[in-house]
Order: sequence, then structure tokens, then C-alpha cells
Amino acid sequence: MLKRWRLPQDNFPDDTETRAFQHYKDGKQPPHFHFPDWRLSNWKLVLASTLFVAIVIVTAILVFLWSEPRERFVVVTSASTAPADLPSIPVGGDFPTDAAQQFIRIPARIEDTLQSGQRRGYTFVVKPGFTWQITAVANDSLLDPVLSLYGPDGIIMDFNDNATENETTAQITLTVQQEGVYAVLLEGANGSSGDYILYVPIPD
Repeated sequence: MLKRWRLPQDNFPDDTETRAFQHYKDGKQPPHFHFPDWRLSNWKLVLASTLFVAIVIVTAILVFLWSEPRERFVVVTSASTAPADLPSIPVGGDFPTDAAQQFIRIPARIEDTLQSGQRRGYTFVVKPGFTWQITAVANDSLLDPVLSLYGPDGIIMDFNDNATENETTAQITLTVQQEGVYAVLLEGANGSSGDYILYVPIPD
């Protein structure tokens, strides 16, 4: 009696190639390759992080540009006596005759050095009805600045040594009612000397 022969059981290793062959033999499509789920989630996380960083950088740039001071200061150094054709105040009033008058345009940021016993004046044109705030600070020096403000007639209008207690910054805040040329005088208290910065911004 004849015996039926059967194929031996498939003992091939269970690898990708064997599974693909088995699918082919059974008339099935081989399995498609795909990225693991954890790789897809990491890719989305990297993309989201990159987009967030880009938004933060752009926002920071816009904030910096928007908050940048609108005033443009003119830096003036090496003060000298103002020529006759530039605005000045009379020297016959309270303004000292030994102090130079240098005409400046507003807004201004003046950086210079004051020697011991030296006085320096700056003149500028003032419109009435505005509040001016003039500030002098020591620029990494031992100078203790003192400010005096003079009107168009050469008469002193205001004086300040220390804006607040326990500091050497000098500041004058004044609302003027008369149009004309005004002068601010800068000197060192008690013969102090050194580098300074004088701010004369656009008035409010």
C-alpha cells in the first residue's frame, strides 16, 4: 500500500527574508517597512522644538528693535568757546567769564574730561512750555559733577550738586516759559576732576 508523502515542516529561521518568501508562497504581499512609533514621535518633538526656538528668536529681535531708544544723541568732545555766529548767552550776568560756551544741538550726549578747578558751559536753544531734564554723571571717575542752569539774560535759574542722597549724579529738571538760548555750566565739587557724561535729551 502506497503511503502519502508529506513535506517536512518548515524549519527555516524566522527572519525577514524567510517571512517574505513564505508570504510570496502563500500569495500574500510582503510586509512594508515602517519607522517605529518612538522615532516618529521624536521627529515631531524635534520639529516642534525648532519652531519654538525660531519664534522666540524672532520675538526677541522685534522687542529689541521696538524698545530701542528713539532719541539719537550727538556726542560732543573737546569743548571750546562758541564762535560769535553761534547762539550764546551774555557773559555779563551770573555766567562766569572764564567758562567756555559750546553750542550743542538737542538731543546731545557729551563725553569729556574736566580738570580740577575747570568749568565748562554748553548752550542750546529752548522752546517754552517744555520740561527739560539735564543730567551729569561721572564716567568711571572720581568727579563729583555740579550743574547750574542760566537763562537767556545770563542769570542763574537752577543749581544742583546731588540728584539724590548718597550719590554724585547732578540733575536739573525745569519747565521754562521763555524762548531763547540757555546755558548749562558743569564743574566739579570741591575741586574734583575726571571723565563725565552730560545728557541733554529731548524735553517732554
